Amino acid sequence: MASNKKQQDSTQHANKGDLLSVLTAMSNDQIKKQMCEFHVHTDKNFDVRTLFVVVKDILNRVTLVVDNDDLGAKQACLENLEEEAIKACISLPFCTLKQLSFKMACKAPNEDIARKTTTSILKKLSSYSWNTKAVLTLGAFALDYGEFWLLDQLHTSNQLAKSVGILKGMTTIIKHPDPWIQIHKEVIVELNNLIKGTLDVIDCIFKLEDLYAKNDTIHVPELSTAIDNIPIDVYWAIITIVACTTQMRCLNNNEDKKHDLFPLIEKINVTLDVLKRNIEVCDEQIRYVKLVNTMRNPEKITKAFNEMRFNPLINGSTNIEVDIERKNIILFFSDLDISNEYVSNLEPIYKEISKNKDQNKYEIVWIPIVDKWTDDMQKKFETLRSKMPPWYIVQNFSFELGTKYIKEKWQFKDKPIVVVMNSQGIVEHPNLNALRMITISGPDAFPFTPEKEQELSNGEDWSGYWMFNICPEVSTWVMLFSQI
Repeated sequence: MASNKKQQDSTQHANKGDLLSVLTAMSNDQIKKQMCEFHVHTDKNFDVRTLFVVVKDILNRVTLVVDNDDLGAKQACLENLEEEAIKACISLPFCTLKQLSFKMACKAPNEDIARKTTTSILKKLSSYSWNTKAVLTLGAFALDYGEFWLLDQLHTSNQLAKSVGILKGMTTIIKHPDPWIQIHKEVIVELNNLIKGTLDVIDCIFKLEDLYAKNDTIHVPELSTAIDNIPIDVYWAIITIVACTTQMRCLNNNEDKKHDLFPLIEKINVTLDVLKRNIEVCDEQIRYVKLVNTMRNPEKITKAFNEMRFNPLINGSTNIEVDIERKNIILFFSDLDISNEYVSNLEPIYKEISKNKDQNKYEIVWIPIVDKWTDDMQKKFETLRSKMPPWYIVQNFSFELGTKYIKEKWQFKDKPIVVVMNSQGIVEHPNLNALRMITISGPDAFPFTPEKEQELSNGEDWSGYWMFNICPEVSTWVMLFSQI
């Protein structure tokens, strides 16, 4: 007896650790190599998305029944589950689903068996796309798992369901439903959490495939990495489904030997986090491409400001939000460690603009660039603002894509820059930074166009422009000299 008990404990311990070894059995490169060996995608014409809608509907309803009933009374509370309409008839590969179900059926909870079953499924589905492999495998599982819970719900009131349940090996569940539920409560919740995670992983793969179909990887480089790793994600989805099927069989037969699903739950959660981050980065890169394209020809200044999120735009003297429709804007970018000399250089420009405020079509807008706004940064900003002319200000600018654009396209680094936009939102100065024109020529630099710079460089200020071209640091000397 003691020997049998020891052997049983040893077997259960092995079963608890078996899935942990699945995670370390192969590297990602080895998994990808194996996946590609069994992949001869021939673009079979199959509506996998509609099948996925059906599979999601089954599994969402099953897990919701368990969650809402707290594994007690079987009263289906499905009113809050949004039903996705299936608009077209679907031609299901029913034979394939049954064959996959057969491959996963009646398997012992063992990591080697799980790997071999996964390999067998991959060979069977070699001609399908990556995501279709996962959806078909999940569909086979949903077919059995959905039936399991459907019979569990109906057997108390429907003799046909009861008889079918007996043939399905659900005798213990039918005879003693309440004790069975309580005994396996923790395992069922764990299983359903793993199912939800696997659904989310496959959903993310669909989203990545959609992004890949609509975008160029040159502009969205994150897509290349994410798409390249999809075979690995599909592998983990399939081997997880295999383990879930084995767990369902153990529950059905009321067996003590079960998988410890926790290692796979961790793996699926990590995979899901990576996929979500991939999608997040891809979306960010796509938005940046859109921003760059829009800023090439925004058509009007207000659209450019909205795209860059230069708002709210505040009048420095009144603290009232202002409009810049039909204005030419002198954008002054700096950090909060700006030298007084830069501000002093812009003051003559501000005074010139202020002389004829009603007729003047120019405004200076200061946009401080800060990595992260904190209370200390806010105090520093207010102190600096109090020492500046009351020009327009964009407060607490924190749009990450806008900051990226300013740094990459307008070449803002550690020193202040001035970018002049006309009323159509087009940058006037060919070299982007009009600060050298302002530093050398002051108010004479109006309207900061290439033609005006050419005129000034051929006139009395030619030496300043010549020196600036030879040594850009000359602007610092000019600023210092102007203060003497």
